[in-house]
Amino acid sequence: MAEVLIGKHCEVHDCKQVDFLPFTCDGCSKVFCLEHRSKDGHDCTEVDNNIFDPSAAREPAETYACTVAGCRGKELVPVRCKFCSHMFCLSHRHGPDHDCISMPPSEKTVPMAETTKMVKQIQDRQQSKPSCKKVLKTEKARKMAAKVALMKMKVHAQGDTGIPQIDRVHFEVTLPARCKCSHKPFFVSAAWSVGRVVDWLANINRLENHNNLQGAEKLRLFHPNTSIAFPMDSKMRVLLEREDNPLYSGGEVVLEYVPDGSDQLEENS
Repeated sequence: MAEVLIGKHCEVHDCKQVDFLPFTCDGCSKVFCLEHRSKDGHDCTEVDNNIFDPSAAREPAETYACTVAGCRGKELVPVRCKFCSHMFCLSHRHGPDHDCISMPPSEKTVPMAETTKMVKQIQDRQQSKPSCKKVLKTEKARKMAAKVALMKMKVHAQGDTGIPQIDRVHFEVTLPARCKCSHKPFFVSAAWSVGRVVDWLANINRLENHNNLQGAEKLRLFHPNTSIAFPMDSKMRVLLEREDNPLYSGGEVVLEYVPDGSDQLEENS
């Protein structure tokens, strides 16, 4: 019966192992076993012949040096002045930047005048825009924004846990300007009066509250859009149900100090 030869012998002199899945080296083209298949494993003599050195084949890129004295700037593309035709970097490409002697006087003054005019126009537009605090959102937009905010507010809002869920009203409260924290989410009861809400917010935020002292500075709760204080005896439920500038659960209110007798939030508060 004829002997069937399967596999090949490893060509490493000290190995000669028969491997049924031999490896052929792509350097020296010899056959090796699993152990000696790598070039280092069989000390391949052709190991360096197939290595491509990209740095050796790369030609240095041509650069264009800036002609301004003391400048070491270089560009990969030529940047020439249209007046003197000298080469410059991007920082010195404009005539005034390299004191171009060939640049007409009219060219030096007109761009600056145009720039000054443009800057003034931008400033005038910014000054003519109304303050963001004075721009009233539409009721539909305010209601939608409050619904979106309410979903996030319910997770982090602080309040009296004894208030039933059905009676809870959530607000993002802007705290007085003298506080370290600018605003926080809270929930109160819809059955509370504005005065009770103010007292509770003052207590939980450790704010001075002299609302019971005649002539003293008062802590009031204000509508975020109208900047008008809510009546202290009004119920929160009534403020939510009124048609004129209603409040929304998930909306905003402002807590701020005002002089005694004032119902209007000052602009600088």
